[in-house]
Amino acid sequence: MGVSVSLQGNSNHFIGLFYHTVYFLVSTDICEPGWTYFGGYCYFTSPACASWLTAESNCSAMNSDLVTVHNQEENVFIQHRHDGAKSWIGLNDRSVEGSFVWTNKEISSFRFWAPKQPNDWNNEDCVHTLGVRHGYTWNDVPCDNCFNFTCFTGKRSIVRRLDIDRSLLTD
Repeated sequence: MGVSVSLQGNSNHFIGLFYHTVYFLVSTDICEPGWTYFGGYCYFTSPACASWLTAESNCSAMNSDLVTVHNQEENVFIQHRHDGAKSWIGLNDRSVEGSFVWTNKEISSFRFWAPKQPNDWNNEDCVHTLGVRHGYTWNDVPCDNCFNFTCFTGKRSIVRRLDIDRSLLTD
């Protein structure tokens, strides 16, 4: 049986037909306005600086977390969103000195420390990115410093389902 399905709109549609149900993905519909989609997540880049705790609270108020960095590609993406300036990420050792964890409790072994970091100089328990001029590396700093920040939601690709009336299908 030959089936022709036409969807209007964005050219980034994935179309598959399974048992007379069409599944499609429109990447522009995944994230809320003001958020950016990259690598399976939605990201919000703050327009102003805040302390690490305020940044974490702001992210939580948007049903998200300070960003967990999974790989170098994502690390560079996040830092480019801040035009290469320093910015908070969700890594910290506030509970146990030297035991860095992500705010969302996710396990990610990716780390990209600057040389001789982390060093806990002057009670540094929160982590920020150093930007392009420092090779996209990270540093531990006091949590009350003021930096812009990145929030993210763990939304994976959302696939929408459209049931098609079988009577519309033709041979």
